[in-house]
Amino acid sequence: MTDPATTLSSDMHPEPPFARHREVALVGCSVLALFFAVSARRFLVNGIGTAFRLTDIGLIGTLATEIVLAAIWLPILRQRGWAVRHLGRPYENLDLLRGISLACGAWVAYILAYNVAFFVSPAFALRLNAFRPTGTVSWLTVVALAMLNPVFEETLYEGYIVNALRRSGWAVALGASVAVRVALHVYQGPVALVSILPTGLLFTGYYLRTRRLWPLVAAHMLLDVVALAPYAHGLA
Repeated sequence: MTDPATTLSSDMHPEPPFARHREVALVGCSVLALFFAVSARRFLVNGIGTAFRLTDIGLIGTLATEIVLAAIWLPILRQRGWAVRHLGRPYENLDLLRGISLACGAWVAYILAYNVAFFVSPAFALRLNAFRPTGTVSWLTVVALAMLNPVFEETLYEGYIVNALRRSGWAVALGASVAVRVALHVYQGPVALVSILPTGLLFTGYYLRTRRLWPLVAAHMLLDVVALAPYAHGLA
């Protein structure tokens, strides 16, 4: 059986620069630390895992945090030899269709995970409804987040972490990518276990097999729009 990680080192695609585990840990920890610092007030007031309120200021703060992190790390990683060509295969029109398929797959994975959780612990599954977000946001904020956030997150999880850890084997690359993805969404509480975790496994598995980043970005964009649309202009 072929190791999925070997698809990342085809002669047709440039090898990403060698990255020590310490470098990957530093990037991941800095991302988590800054996001947790930005969310500290909400955690202190409401507690981790409680229902959170969606606001324009909060979502814009997320985008601002990602811009700051990109401004810090992009020059450093570029100096280390990283370039866009190392993140995956070039974009092609079929990536949009692939993205739609992945988004549908993520929804199916969520439904399956929810039903498994309900089978194992009905009380736990029913409590997930208590973690539904509240609040309203503007469509401008929804569009801005859906356009920029998926690029940042998928580039981090797949384009950088998976590629940086590929020499350690596909299991390490998969585990690290999914772990950071789930940790970055800890504010969602147990919802992250039945939504973010299966999505991360699906997305990272797909990337390991295909080395295509753009379908993941497209799928992430679609999922963000579907998730936030009910809260735009008070429609929730």
